[in-house]
Amino acid sequence: MAKINIDEIDIQDIYEFMQTGNVKDAPEDVVRYLELLDKIHGMHLRILDFGTRESIIKHLILTEDLTRYKASLIYDEALEYFYRDSKISKNAWRNIYASKIDNLATAATLMAKDVADLDKITRMTQRAGAMRQLDVPEPPVFPKELFEKPIKVYAMDPEFLGETKINRISLAKQIDELEDLSVIEKEILKQDAAITQITLLPDESENKRRQER
Repeated sequence: MAKINIDEIDIQDIYEFMQTGNVKDAPEDVVRYLELLDKIHGMHLRILDFGTRESIIKHLILTEDLTRYKASLIYDEALEYFYRDSKISKNAWRNIYASKIDNLATAATLMAKDVADLDKITRMTQRAGAMRQLDVPEPPVFPKELFEKPIKVYAMDPEFLGETKINRISLAKQIDELEDLSVIEKEILKQDAAITQITLLPDESENKRRQER
């Protein structure tokens, strides 16, 4: 089989083909490129055989007749192709990596020979727990009512709040006896004390507060 030439095709060509091309009529170079991406992904998962990026790159140089630059490029593109999904949550990734540590700890337990090995396994288990954030305190749970918009009640009547009832006749008399205030100022005080009726939206000609300025 002819070796793939990644000078003529790259990952962007694959993405474009996936969107517009027909799988049943895929060009030969696209098929070969996808096969090579799949091969690299398989090597990436076989940790015992190809444990590092460098091991995979050397294998590509020898078996696919690629330069180091091309082998490094297509290795990176393979990871981009198979792990480009950004919808996986961080919590899911934490569990994925923690599960890998669990598997390694199980394998290490089967091969343990002494107390030192068991101590290493204990630390691996601790790392898995930390990866799952088991050492992080649970956030406090607040009742949903706490986040609801509060209901505000406004009352002019002090009896509503349990206060002593105001004698408005006596209060009106005290306001009238204030010698330093004008008639308009006294009327404003009576409105504020709910002795006389308040006009919520007065005309400019009726707005006593503006007249007093």
